[in-house]
Formats: sequence, structure tokens, C-alpha cells
Amino acid sequence: MLRQLQLPRRLGAAAIGGFSAAHYDAARDSLWLLSDLPSGSLSRWGGLAAAAAPSLLELIPLRSGPARALPAAIDGEGLVPLAGSWWVASEGRRSAERPAQLLRFAMPAGTLIAALDLPAAWQPGPGRGLASNGGPESLLLLPGLRRSDPPALLLATELPLLQDPPRQLRLLRWWWPPGADPATAAPQPVSQGALLLPLDPGWGLTDLLAAGPERLLGLLRRFEPPDRWQIRLALYPLPPLHSTAAAAPLAS
Repeated sequence: MLRQLQLPRRLGAAAIGGFSAAHYDAARDSLWLLSDLPSGSLSRWGGLAAAAAPSLLELIPLRSGPARALPAAIDGEGLVPLAGSWWVASEGRRSAERPAQLLRFAMPAGTLIAALDLPAAWQPGPGRGLASNGGPESLLLLPGLRRSDPPALLLATELPLLQDPPRQLRLLRWWWPPGADPATAAPQPVSQGALLLPLDPGWGLTDLLAAGPERLLGLLRRFEPPDRWQIRLALYPLPPLHSTAAAAPLAS
């Protein structure tokens, strides 16, 4: 460990914390943190390149926009800045009040532009769909399939869908057709296969990163009662589009 920095818990009457995703802009030395507190917020911190404690530069609450209403409680778990918008993966609770969605917010205002529903297989139903508090858990930016294509967003579950094998975590690519502008057009979801969890039961995904061309680095977590946590890193190949098989780790 090089440094350990403590962040304040409040800004006046506003609570700060519950951080679940981060984005660092090295050119501006700005660290963006996504809070998963009930209404959600984005905070920007500066000074990380210096040896001093980070300073809070701005706190942006996530809120309803002119055309879209934000649910009373969201659970933001993934954050990607792209084409003038913040894209947030919101974890669901198998209810109409807290659906699992891909949310798009205006940058820097934090007002909701669009709420994209997940495909039918991910929706709650008898014995199917995302488990409550089971994802989406991660959102990352991928380059286009070809150099001229727009980038894509890759969304991952924390736990298997209820109808899936107990070790398979689904991936969902949100892509823009060639020539589409991510600043104005809506992305379309397409299956990107799945990742295979370790053999021991209880593992789930807590974050996913792009680790070079066609590689994904997964941060896995497992709880053992009464009070023991296990953490593991796993390197995966990026599964092909429309695949139904799960990619096994290359290393862990």
C-alpha cells in the first residue's frame, strides 16, 4: 500500500458514502465516485496526484429529468462516462419500485435522460430473471467490434439468473450500430455469453474490468458465515457475441 486516504462522510446536511463505482480522469486528476445511497449521487474529488488528502470538488445528486422520472431509490453499481453522459447500472430488487435498469444521466447536471429496461430473460418472473440484489453489478466500456464502430457497454450480473446454471454469470453488451452517435442514439442489448464462477458455492461478481484486447478481469467475492469474506481475481477471455456457453477463467 502506498497511501490510505480517508474521505469525509458528510458535506453539510448531505451524506457522502456508499461508494460502489469509480472513474479516474488522469488528465484532470479528477476521481468520480458513484454513491449507491437511496437517491444516488456523483462526487468529484481532486488532489490524488499530490501527497495531500483529496478534496471534494463537487457533489451532484442524481435526479429526475424533464422527460423521465427517477425511481425513489436506485442502487447504482457501475459507472461509465461516454459522449456527454453518465451511464449507470442500477441493481434491482425484483419489484416495480426498484427495477434493474441501465440509466443515462446528463453530464454534468445529473438529470435522468433515459432508463433502459433489461431483456425479457433478465426480468423477474416465476423461477427466472435476476435474483433480488443480484445485479447488474458491473458496467464497463468496450471498443467497437471494428475500429470504425462506436464503443459498447458491457453489463454483468453479480449472481446467476434464476433460470441459469448456478455458476454462470451472464454478460450483456449494449451496442450502437455502425454510424450511430452514442451522444443521441439509444444502444441495443445483445447477449455476450457468460463467465464461469469457481466450483465452491457462494461466489459472486463485484466488479469487472477490461484487461487488454478480448480479456476481462473479474473481482469475485464470497461470504462464509458467520463473518468471513474471500476475494479472488479471475482473468477471463471475452465470450463471443450470442454465445450461450460460459467462459472459464484463464487464471485466478
